[in-house]
Amino acid sequence: MCAPGGGAPRNDGMASDLIIFDCDGVLIDSELIACRVSANCLSEIGMAITVEEIVERYVGISATAMFADWQPELERPCPWASLKPCGFA
Repeated sequence: MCAPGGGAPRNDGMASDLIIFDCDGVLIDSELIACRVSANCLSEIGMAITVEEIVERYVGISATAMFADWQPELERPCPWASLKPCGFA
């Protein structure tokens, strides 16, 4: 629900006039964060890979292509392979 005047409500009761969504990494470069998360998740399911390897091999390709590439190295089906892209490309 919007606050009076059209701004979004804040925790302090004040209204915001502007909300910035950084979906393309201009304000915060989240790609390296995503690579760290990928390396950690893959490690948890038995595929040892470094952040540097993730960057070298997968930056700039689709999640579907990454999942397909991981599959031969995993001892079980990739748990994320059935996920559908969110469409924010």
